[in-house]
Amino acid sequence: KAVIATHRSWIADYFIPGQDLVVVPPNDPGALAHAIDALSRDSEKRKHLAAPGHAKVVAHYTTKTFARALLGVMDSVI
Repeated sequence: KAVIATHRSWIADYFIPGQDLVVVPPNDPGALAHAIDALSRDSEKRKHLAAPGHAKVVAHYTTKTFARALLGVMDSVI
């Protein structure tokens, strides 16, 4: 599914706005409504956003990937 998120400084550390998700200003219900409306009318854009965003989350941000990274750190320390 395509994701719409409010702008936070850290989002660009993890995702590419416009490629992985749609970003709207915080506390701007009009911008959120516009983004929802635009995505609801454009199935190609929804697919274009959903696929890379989902792939990035599965590859880098699951509990399994965090656990592997933590084990790697622990192995290097012990």
